[in-house]
Amino acid sequence: MKNALIILVVFLISIACSSDSAKDIGPNNSGKGGSLAKFTIVGNNLYTVNENKLISFKIDTDETLTKKSSQTIDAFAETIFPFKNHLLLGTRTGMFVYSLLNADSPLYSSRYTHMASCDPVVAQGDFAYVTLRNGSPCQRGNNQLDVINISNLQSPVFVKTERLQNPFGLGTKDNLLLVCEKDFGLTLFDITSPGNPIKLKTISDIKAFDVIPSNDRFIFSGETGIEQYKVSQKAEFQFLSKISIND
Repeated sequence: MKNALIILVVFLISIACSSDSAKDIGPNNSGKGGSLAKFTIVGNNLYTVNENKLISFKIDTDETLTKKSSQTIDAFAETIFPFKNHLLLGTRTGMFVYSLLNADSPLYSSRYTHMASCDPVVAQGDFAYVTLRNGSPCQRGNNQLDVINISNLQSPVFVKTERLQNPFGLGTKDNLLLVCEKDFGLTLFDITSPGNPIKLKTISDIKAFDVIPSNDRFIFSGETGIEQYKVSQKAEFQFLSKISIND
């Protein structure tokens, strides 16, 4: 129940942080969401992953949903992230790329494969960042950050790996990459050189599952609720507010 409430609150916050409602979002834009999200909005379509299914809904002018397509994914899909008129699906065996040239029925484009592991993904510019971790239901995974060159979305190329302790969700904002490591804190990377993240520090006081970047602020979801921070140019975090979720 606690996790369901966290997901619900994060979803509501993400919509509140968006500049437009779902029906007004342009074809190349999307709503805000975290890297652990199982659904996303692009243009007038809602996309969701459910185990090995990718499902597309049309958001009608009266804001009702019409199911347009459902297709099987050759993997157990856990997360979905919109990027450059594509969908990046985080699965237990890698990142799958689907084109949105036909918005109602996404078309498989390519994949990046790794060993079985939990797999959130975000992207910025020509690079995608994927976290892998062990722990149920991902017992065989490593704890690491993979960097992938996606300048050609039809052929993703592995670049490098950074070892971590227990990464969950992640997010990017300009030259900053944030990786939520739950009880191990928040790990920050400088991505001025996007293909070569440099670890800056770990903030032990911020214990979160996922993060939503929004302008100069970051919204974190964790076991105790939702926290909002403002970040400076020097990557200093200032606590702003919290929505607590009782046990």
